[in-house]
Amino acid sequence: MRHSYQLEGEAYRLRPIGDADADFIVALRGQDIRARFLNRISLSVESQLEWLSAYYGRENDYYFVVEKKRDNTSEGLISLYDVDVRVGRAEWGRWIVAPASMAALESVTLLLDFAFTRLGLAEVYSNTIAGNAAVNSFHDGCGFRRGALQRGRFKIDDQVHDAIRHECTGDEWKEIKPHLATKALRIAKRINSHA
Repeated sequence: MRHSYQLEGEAYRLRPIGDADADFIVALRGQDIRARFLNRISLSVESQLEWLSAYYGRENDYYFVVEKKRDNTSEGLISLYDVDVRVGRAEWGRWIVAPASMAALESVTLLLDFAFTRLGLAEVYSNTIAGNAAVNSFHDGCGFRRGALQRGRFKIDDQVHDAIRHECTGDEWKEIKPHLATKALRIAKRINSHA
């Protein structure tokens, strides 16, 4: 959906996605080797613009570009979607950062803080292909709780994949956030010292 939330961190910000980002989406998701773990997209800008048009009409779906504050360089994408305010739960995903980017930790920290602090959600979860060891390890390292293995959760290129679900409640976030914020600040200082 069209939203106006801009989330400011130390080195990165999350800003609303727009039509002008279609080229970036195609380039990032289409050329990155890690894209094999993502749902397939059409590698045409026109198709991406159509997808964005449909996204703007969906409620409870917040899609962001991860942008380096120092020079406004787009370095990633991240979303909070299927937001169910009745039960206070949402999924986060569509997350990918450029290979050389250091935005991973701060982008996740900003998104989860948005979910719990601004939207007042009770739980946020993500589903990651079980074979995506790097992302599952990242989630584990952040302190997100592993939920049940989801058999056959994804189908990509006619192959069925199991998913690992990571969960975080608002109370767990209060415990996790200070540690992640400290780590993100150390990364931001390194980034900003090279300005």
